[in-house]
This record gives sequence, C-alpha cells and structure tokens, in this order.
Amino acid sequence: MPAPDDFPQPDLRDAPGRIRRLVISLVGAAVVGGSSYAIASTQIGPTQPSATYVAHNLSAGGFVIWVAAISAVVTFAIALVLQNYLARRVADRGHLPQAKTRAR
Repeated sequence: MPAPDDFPQPDLRDAPGRIRRLVISLVGAAVVGGSSYAIASTQIGPTQPSATYVAHNLSAGGFVIWVAAISAVVTFAIALVLQNYLARRVADRGHLPQAKTRAR
C-alpha cells in the first residue's frame, strides 16, 4: 500500500484550466447558437416574422430566439461536461503512484 506522501498534492485551485474550459465552452455555444439562429431565421422567411408559430401564441421570431438559446445552452453544457471529464481523467492518471520494484 503506497504511503500518502507518495501521491502529489492535489491542485485544488485549477483556475487557469477551469477558465480555459469555460471559455472554450462559451465560444462553442456562441458558434452553435449563432448558426442555429441564422438557419432558423432563414427558414421563416421575410414574409412571416409576426406569424403565429407552434402553439401558445409564439411568434416566428420568438421561436427562432428560443431555438438559438436552447441550442447554445445545450452545447455549452455538453462541451463543459466533456472537457471536465477529460481533465479529471488526465489529472487522475497523473496522481497514480509509481510502481516500485523489489530486489529478491
């Protein structure tokens, strides 16, 4: 059994890595949100901006905004979860103690 001193001290404040992961997720969410806004707004066309769409008196412009917002939030969440998982996996791999050979 390895002694507790064999493990490196955990980096409890991984501020640069955390900020980098947040920025990457925000950039990805902005790209996906913007592109989904562009795609959805071209689908409604210039003649229907105030037409009632879907249900509950949601206008076509409101629908476009909701589609863009939901796609951006989902993209941000998925990207952040994946990046945190990969960062944790790399960090855990670095915290394994080295095997020591014994001479017989």
